[in-house]
Amino acid sequence: MKTVKISELKANLSAHLRLVSAGEEVVVCDRKRPIARIVPVIPAVHLTREERLIAKGVMKAPSKPADEPRFVPNPVGNHVISQAVMDTLWEEERADRA
Repeated sequence: MKTVKISELKANLSAHLRLVSAGEEVVVCDRKRPIARIVPVIPAVHLTREERLIAKGVMKAPSKPADEPRFVPNPVGNHVISQAVMDTLWEEERADRA
């Protein structure tokens, strides 16, 4: 990440935009205070629906990786789960949310 003053950005805009297009992030400062960020654009065609919603700020990114298995109860059969096991599962779920 590169930090530049407004005057430096104006004087060397093309060079800074080349950095951004190469994947670099540029933070613009006014009197040593960050005021803007220039980041590369990710083409929307490569984003999933969830990624587009996250980018728009409509949805939050998941805290766990999508490929991590989640607990799904089996509605078929006569499986009995003890209260102690359920309490442990609920504690882990609450800990993940904190």
